[in-house]
Amino acid sequence: MALVKCKECGKDFSDMAISCPNCGYNPELARKREEERSFVPEDKRRSKITAGFLCLFLWGLGAHEFYLGNANKAGAWIFWNVISCFIASIFPVLFLLILIPIICSVKLWTMPTEKFDSKYNKINSPKNKLGWFFLVLGLLIVGFFAFAFFAFYK
Repeated sequence: MALVKCKECGKDFSDMAISCPNCGYNPELARKREEERSFVPEDKRRSKITAGFLCLFLWGLGAHEFYLGNANKAGAWIFWNVISCFIASIFPVLFLLILIPIICSVKLWTMPTEKFDSKYNKINSPKNKLGWFFLVLGLLIVGFFAFAFFAFYK
């Protein structure tokens, strides 16, 4: 049993007490209110169902990561998709890589809503700007290989 300082009145009270006996400040209730304020409003929240479908159908473009605000990961998905397409054209067994977006979609759909909200629906969640670099790099690589492929087969 320790004494903690009240954030409202500054007096000490027991950490076992529900609220400050002097002013009635409840640290647990204050923490819950602060946590509720840290989330995006209901009408602007990202949906795990939408993210899962974007992953399933537009995984090669990293659409689900752009939707979730992870531009770096979206760029990495695009880059990985470009590289894996060329590798899979050489080694056809690697077309099993198509299972990756299915697994990722199921992971998003089965994630508990509280965990999804705390990860993707926070007001001050960091936004990465480097994803556009990976997008341009991926497109340049696709262009290079397409040019080399058509020049080689003419």
